[in-house]
Amino acid sequence: MPPTLKTDRLTLRSLRLSDAGRVQALCGEIAISRWLSRVPHPYPDGEAERFITQCLDEACQVWGIEIIERPGIVGCIGLEGPSDHTILGYWLGQSYWGRGLVTEAAREAVRFGFDQMGRDVLRSGLFQGNARSLRIQQKLGFQIKGRRKMYCKALNRELEHIDTELTRADWEAAQLIGMGGTQDA
Repeated sequence: MPPTLKTDRLTLRSLRLSDAGRVQALCGEIAISRWLSRVPHPYPDGEAERFITQCLDEACQVWGIEIIERPGIVGCIGLEGPSDHTILGYWLGQSYWGRGLVTEAAREAVRFGFDQMGRDVLRSGLFQGNARSLRIQQKLGFQIKGRRKMYCKALNRELEHIDTELTRADWEAAQLIGMGGTQDA
């Protein structure tokens, strides 16, 4: 299980089976699932429990995102994969968009990936058209490294996917010049 992480406004904590209802409600929104490769739509009963159990059983770091003043998760963020191909992934309930919450959570997850997991490179990506996610990744210093087709389970088709990556050296340089300080996405 991942350790609990704190930011100014957020707690990133391990998922619990009691979060299943919230995961199902949030991921059940097509506005969320259409941007994620592995999330089905409609979101079936039992899928949230399967997802949470998988997160607890595997050697991955997946956190529920909670706003400190409001109990209950509003999204998830995680670092998954082997040391030479660790992927940052995230989603946030639509009613929480535009507050800088994912940028804040992702900054902390990236810091954890480099400082605690000892990664030298983190990868991420997004489906073409997801301007919010691209803006978040660019704020953190991720660079576009390629494009490919990737299957989107919710839409049941292949979509154009933009692959991004962030090196430890680029992250450290960005922190030195203050790029890590904005919270408006």
